[in-house]
Amino acid sequence: MNYGGEINIGIARFIELWIGGHYFGKTVRDAATGDERKVSLVPLEAGIKLRLHHGVLNPYLGVGGGYFQYKEKTSLVTVREKRPGLVSQAGFFIKIARFFVIDLSAQYKYCPMKTASGTFDVGGFHIGAGLGVEF
Repeated sequence: MNYGGEINIGIARFIELWIGGHYFGKTVRDAATGDERKVSLVPLEAGIKLRLHHGVLNPYLGVGGGYFQYKEKTSLVTVREKRPGLVSQAGFFIKIARFFVIDLSAQYKYCPMKTASGTFDVGGFHIGAGLGVEF
């Protein structure tokens, strides 16, 4: 589970710029050693979105970039890495009242992170739901 927010600004009839950020954090304990490991990821994202306005359902597609901040902390070491990555999204807004929408989305993020323990992708496939205000 992660938490986040996004702001969309219309620049033409079907084109919007978006900027957003998310936070993911998790603490796990190694069963064998009892050591605790805290991991957090904060991607800051921006891009362009094509949005169709069709009454109640408003589908969209977006592409952009992100700046991913990764932190891993154990009792022995703290690892901090920051890298650029790619973001794509698709979904739709459902108008539920004059100024309110529900946003259902799917995102794919790609950002290979290099640490002392190896290289891994901190992105991946994400689905989400949110409540928005539109004016």
